[in-house]
Amino acid sequence: MLCVYTHRSEGFDKDEISMLDQLAGDLGFAMHAFMRREESEQAETSRITNYEETIQALVDMIEKRDTYTAGHTRRVAQYSEMIARKMNLPESEIAALVKAATLHDIGKIIIPDAVLLKPAQLSELEYELIKQHVVVGYETLSGIKMYQDLAELMRHHHERLDGSGYPQGIKDGEIPLSSRIMAVADSFDAMTSNRIYKPRKTVTEALEELKDLAGKHYDEDVVDAAIEVFKNLNIDDQDHQEQLPASDIEKQRFAYFFNDQLTGLHNAEYLQFMLQRGLHVHFQSLQILLLKNFARYNERHGWHAGNELLKQFAHWLAIKCPNALLFRVMGDDFVVINAPEGWLNEFDLITHSPLSGTGIEVEYHPFECNDAGLTALQNYLN
Repeated sequence: MLCVYTHRSEGFDKDEISMLDQLAGDLGFAMHAFMRREESEQAETSRITNYEETIQALVDMIEKRDTYTAGHTRRVAQYSEMIARKMNLPESEIAALVKAATLHDIGKIIIPDAVLLKPAQLSELEYELIKQHVVVGYETLSGIKMYQDLAELMRHHHERLDGSGYPQGIKDGEIPLSSRIMAVADSFDAMTSNRIYKPRKTVTEALEELKDLAGKHYDEDVVDAAIEVFKNLNIDDQDHQEQLPASDIEKQRFAYFFNDQLTGLHNAEYLQFMLQRGLHVHFQSLQILLLKNFARYNERHGWHAGNELLKQFAHWLAIKCPNALLFRVMGDDFVVINAPEGWLNEFDLITHSPLSGTGIEVEYHPFECNDAGLTALQNYLN
């Protein structure tokens, strides 16, 4: 309501009333436009919030699916911001970079579990498939108007100055500065995080590698800034967990790659992995069980009967050594790590196991989990 007063007893004249009517109309129109703009801004804010929540949900889903790189996107965003601030980038560019870094691996949503979760070094074909996550991420984000600029930054975080990167193989000045920063942050986190097939580097080792590749793969100014902000960085062990399974779901994913399909025990590949990681740090004893005359048993009873016997023997081992690590290696041999103390004294491998009466003998080799024992085990596996 608009109230206008006059001191004249006769009130307003016609021209004044007409002018006031026009003023009221103009004010009403302005107020209506203001309210519409406010509603539009609220709708836009809500739309942005919904988009961001949806994208963040996708990022969280990827990290929950890929337990081996959990926290990676958050760390890359954090490292990117640290480098950008050291290089004195404008706040608007830093904000865009942090968002792009948070979304940089969103394309991994299309990578099959058998490749994304593989706890071993990728084959050439698998690596080519992994590289597609950049293209998919770009195509996903560039279709949303508010994310088009971020999509462009994210698209180039695997490009290298010498043109050896992907997906486009662009070089040097063609790569946006924010993408160059993201590339260094991404590589630094990869180097200082554990991989199932490769232990993580120290901060010093990672910075040395970045320095060696500066001017070839990475921008020299970006690497210089990274060295300055990361040289005293304390990598939190809790933030870079070992890539070993913790939950039942993770154990099942792990079993897909490292379990023997016949017996359900661990396979020789996992034993090799443990040797590379230095199992003597965590365990006390190991036993090698060599089953003799098994080929003759297969000849007499058939492969199916032989497989059934192996499964029964593996099940027996699991019952007698519930907290030990059990491996089937070389077809008909087994390795037991940290068996209960004195278990062989109580349960003879022939008379008390499914091998009783089969004509199969067991050659038993006990070792301690020290350098000598590990050398003997490695010699056996080789």
